[in-house]
Amino acid sequence: MNLGKVFYRQMLREGNAEAIVDGDTRRTYADWYAEICAVAGGLQTRGLRPGDHFVAVLSNRYETATLYWACQMLGAVFTPFNWRANDEEVAYVLDDANAAAVAFEERSQLAVGAALGQVAGAGIVTYDIDKGDFATLLESDPVDEPSEVDETEICLMLYTSGTTGRPKGVPRSHRAERLAATHCIAQLYYRHGESSLGVMPMFHTMGVRSMLMCMLLNSKLVCLAVWDVETAMRLIQDEKIETLFLVPTMFHDMLHHPKRPSYDLSPATNIGYAGMAMTSAQVSGGNAG
Repeated sequence: MNLGKVFYRQMLREGNAEAIVDGDTRRTYADWYAEICAVAGGLQTRGLRPGDHFVAVLSNRYETATLYWACQMLGAVFTPFNWRANDEEVAYVLDDANAAAVAFEERSQLAVGAALGQVAGAGIVTYDIDKGDFATLLESDPVDEPSEVDETEICLMLYTSGTTGRPKGVPRSHRAERLAATHCIAQLYYRHGESSLGVMPMFHTMGVRSMLMCMLLNSKLVCLAVWDVETAMRLIQDEKIETLFLVPTMFHDMLHHPKRPSYDLSPATNIGYAGMAMTSAQVSGGNAG
């Protein structure tokens, strides 16, 4: 089963459950599904087809997640890339992926604009998310249902950091992503209906995986575009975030922040991390807090 159909079934199961929060934006699964279908319809009208690469040079935000799911509805390949990248790096990805479209925001506008001038063969459809293009997509006629693309088709391509050369695109199928998310749920002991902090970059394995795990559990994803320790602590308190998957330095930031006692971090009971080992002091400090 492709990921678009999986989302549809989860929406039917618990349409009234909260699905995503990003600042003042708050959507249930039913409301979000309707908007995803509208965005998918808009992308389709502007030429996005199954198998096309949709490059997203975006931070963690509602629009990024919506575009990801819109691609899954169409059978297109969501291809996120680091919004901090320079124009040469973005140009390489646009060319390497043979991008059909690219979305960007204010943070990445200059790099993407310069990159487009370096890519041979124009015709890449552009979406400036902060200048009204996303709002226009939301007003489009929605697709009727998820596509019929096979689960063995590619749904996602993540680029490596390129530490030993050019970044390399890693293609992932619908089936592979669904199984990987299911395995992570089991390994991390995630539970139905929990809330997760979406701060790991959506151009990174765990950022995309967290989004997918939330959907499979009808859980809530709370977006945090850029790491800010006090904002993170406030969200944990206010949104009752139970699951955190961060890097150890982020936990260090919270443990040693002078305003930590001002926030109730008790909802966060499931802690995961990657990137480096957690020190014994961090582990004991987290248990104490």
